[in-house]
Amino acid sequence: MAVVASFGLLAGCSQGGNEAGNSSASTGGSAAKPEQVTLKVGIFDRGNSPAGVTVTDNYWTDYVQTNFGDPNNIKVEFVPIPRTDATDKVNVMMSSGDAPDIVFANTNVLTSYGYAKDGGLLALDDLINQYGPNLKKYLAPTLDRGKVEGVQYSIPGRRVNTGKYENLIRQDWLDKLGLPMPKTTEEVYQTLKAFKEKDPGQTGGKVIPLGFSLTPASIEPIVWSFIQDGLTDEQRYTLSESMGYPLLLPGHKDAVEFLNKLYNEGLMSPDFALDKDEKQVFQDVMTGKVGMYSDNLGNSYNATPGIAKVLTQNVPDAKLVPVDPYTNNAGKHL
Repeated sequence: MAVVASFGLLAGCSQGGNEAGNSSASTGGSAAKPEQVTLKVGIFDRGNSPAGVTVTDNYWTDYVQTNFGDPNNIKVEFVPIPRTDATDKVNVMMSSGDAPDIVFANTNVLTSYGYAKDGGLLALDDLINQYGPNLKKYLAPTLDRGKVEGVQYSIPGRRVNTGKYENLIRQDWLDKLGLPMPKTTEEVYQTLKAFKEKDPGQTGGKVIPLGFSLTPASIEPIVWSFIQDGLTDEQRYTLSESMGYPLLLPGHKDAVEFLNKLYNEGLMSPDFALDKDEKQVFQDVMTGKVGMYSDNLGNSYNATPGIAKVLTQNVPDAKLVPVDPYTNNAGKHL
């Protein structure tokens, strides 16, 4: 089936259900109930489901079935797709004709593999015009991203939360030293210095003010705090997103110099260059050595690996909290 053919299926099922309901009301309930439709939806499998649930059987899959599937006489069947090789997996499924009705994928999949041109996808323009006025209004700035040669073949997702990483800090260390939450990059530096000099965690000289690894989760939050604001979306994309890193953006050099200063003053993980998977920095956090670090949004509070939970098991008084959004040294929000 076509990757997004189900949009038309959903619209048709919803409309058919309403008509059946109206007919039943006017004829005393004699109308036959339409046959249930199965809708296959691809879903990313990251291999990190907590014990007792799976990626296809959990609170949210039940919620979708109860609040969407059941009212529309649709059986929603979730198809797991490994996140690490999702593009290759979808390509194989499309080629074999075994793809789900709906697949979540990167936008470039549409153009890179020619699904649309080869007739593998359903054109959605007329369906959206007829059934999706609210969708068009909500996605107005981004809807064109789902087009191939002017035809709408996919519906872009719009993030409600655009955060990718988060900075976390030991609030109990701040409290012990009487320090406020840092609000600028300079205050972050002064806070890290205080952590090293006064060792509020009583680590016996093993304190690591800034937990750091050779990963984007560690590098990018600090780098982006130095990137100058006032750039257009086009500038941000052409100077960063196309390469995956803001190397050419104004302020990047200042960020690298700042990181160099932290390293030379012993304010960050000394062997960060050997930690390419964050295992060492997570271990240092959980054993109570780290004062501040960055991680994927929400990851530290997940059941797996349970960084915050393990930390409090090892250090009962530890209080790990997100750092409030801070500004650059000029006082401009980033």
